[in-house]
Amino acid sequence: MFKRLCVLFLLITATVSVSPPAQAATLYVELDCQGFNQQPFYLCLATTYGGTGSYTSYRWKIKAGAYAPTYTTTSSSRYDGYCSVKGMPYTVTVTVTDSGGATGTSASSTFRCMMDEY
Repeated sequence: MFKRLCVLFLLITATVSVSPPAQAATLYVELDCQGFNQQPFYLCLATTYGGTGSYTSYRWKIKAGAYAPTYTTTSSSRYDGYCSVKGMPYTVTVTVTDSGGATGTSASSTFRCMMDEY
């Protein structure tokens, strides 16, 4: 009888045991943004590595001076925009999501567009 109870206990334990959920691989993002002299635009490039699968979306947050930030979601690791005021400080943040659901975020250093008047 004792052996039967031990076997039954082992069967129940094996049936009920649950594996922990798989964790998504860590996703890393590096962001470089530049304002260009003599030109009314800026360019940002996100370099992404790690994670699982493909990189499916890039959510860009653009902060220009004291204005409220704007948000854009794209499928591209490149983002460019037009500068509205000469010398205005810009900061860009990007959040990348991969096909496994992992996310990574990076923010640029503050940069300025020093274009000629247009």
